[in-house]
Amino acid sequence: MTGAEGGEPGRSPRERTGRREKGHRPVPPAGGRGDDDEASLVARRVLNASRRAREADPKAAERTPSRPAADVEIRPLKDLVVSAFPEDHPLRTVILAEKDDLPPLEFLAKMDVWLVLLNRRA
Repeated sequence: MTGAEGGEPGRSPRERTGRREKGHRPVPPAGGRGDDDEASLVARRVLNASRRAREADPKAAERTPSRPAADVEIRPLKDLVVSAFPEDHPLRTVILAEKDDLPPLEFLAKMDVWLVLLNRRA
């Protein structure tokens, strides 16, 4: 036996019992934890945080906005295309054919088409 406590030679009492110091995590072996493991760890943390937030406020998912989103007024956009584009430009034709007020989601969907027309002839 070696040391004052005796026991197995060359091993500390902590090693013999398998206990670690409080607050210390074992270091994973090299190559034992890849990018996929890190990504899944982050994903689990995000999911746990959102679950805790839902548990803290269970009625949050049931709430609806107090008022619906306002329509987007495109009259200024129409004025811009009249002044900036020739009469035969497809973007001008399409935008002038629209209603003056569009729901937000419809406006966003149409914006993709408008950008294609803008880039096609620019």
